[in-house]
Amino acid sequence: MRDYWNRLSEEGVLAVNRPRGWKTLRLVNVFLAALDELGVEDAAGRLAVVTNGRWCDVLLRKRPFTPVEVERLSAWAEETANGILYDPFHGRDPGLDRLIRGGPAERARIVEESEVDLRPVTDDAPYFFEPMTLGGAIAQLAVLDLKAHSGFPTLLILLVQAVVLSAVFILLPLWRGRDRRRPKPGKAPALGYFALLGLGFILAEIVFIQKYMIVLGGPVYAMSVTLFSILVFSGFGALAARWIPPARSRAPVGVAVVVAAALAMSVPLMNRIPSLLLEHGLGARVALSILSLAPVSFALGLPFPTGVRLLARRAPELIPWAWAANACLTVVGSVLAAILSIEWGFSRVLLLAAACYGAAAVCGACMGRIGEGPGATCAPAQLPGASSSARL
Repeated sequence: MRDYWNRLSEEGVLAVNRPRGWKTLRLVNVFLAALDELGVEDAAGRLAVVTNGRWCDVLLRKRPFTPVEVERLSAWAEETANGILYDPFHGRDPGLDRLIRGGPAERARIVEESEVDLRPVTDDAPYFFEPMTLGGAIAQLAVLDLKAHSGFPTLLILLVQAVVLSAVFILLPLWRGRDRRRPKPGKAPALGYFALLGLGFILAEIVFIQKYMIVLGGPVYAMSVTLFSILVFSGFGALAARWIPPARSRAPVGVAVVVAAALAMSVPLMNRIPSLLLEHGLGARVALSILSLAPVSFALGLPFPTGVRLLARRAPELIPWAWAANACLTVVGSVLAAILSIEWGFSRVLLLAAACYGAAAVCGACMGRIGEGPGATCAPAQLPGASSSARL
């Protein structure tokens, strides 16, 4: 909307149409939020809403509408059997009047009171057509009320299926074949380390695909370029992990911290990528996208093999469990990423991925004491001042 506004001439009018109802209210709220960010005063004087009964046209003018223009609009609407739901000079539709004239605080109250999600959408949270919040969807699903056209119930059911099937087909066979005679100290932190790597990796991967969809112009290019970049450069990172000395029990801590920092620093970059790259041709955008993903993808490749090499020296029987924990959280995380992206936006999900790697570093500190005997404790780890990097 900011781009539309900046290109609009002084006498120009931007018109966007949506079905009458909550979608029109949400569109108006998007306009108002954009005008607030741009510092435009008298937003109420620059808007008008026309309807044919089923659809609404939301009109935005660079300068305020004049009384003469509103009279002409009213005459046109009467001649064409349309109606006006909002104009700057008359009170018509109470809901629109309250939303447009009420100011930011009143709009926040309206969003809070609404049964549907009227929050303004952005490139970071672009799900305009999702009518519900996660909390509302869970409440409806709890009473089996699935009348709303929401994607959340399907995603929540998929999440339950992913958890159950991952447990049945990955964890259960390993659990049944476990060695009951030889409990291994440090097993729980080790499984936590690899599980958190799987969750953090898939959260970051899905966010990167979504963010680069804007840059590359669609899901086919975005998935091809992003998956190629992440898999190739994380593979290089996994290969580089062999140069980390295997005797260093704190290596998993260092590489996990590096990834957490890299993902946290990626958040502002991901929000700037579209404005930096969209002016270039497709070939340049593809090349620049690959280059921008390379460093963080390389880092993502380090933690998993670093942890596996530590287990190979101290507890090789835990390696199948490490793969299983990683696989389970990767499957579950793919659905969880979609749910949280709709509810929170991509930046928060990417920060959650960084937090997963931070938590993996804590587990890695405890995992470093595997094989030190049943009396070994997990004291706070002294993080390496300069470590290499990380992975899956």
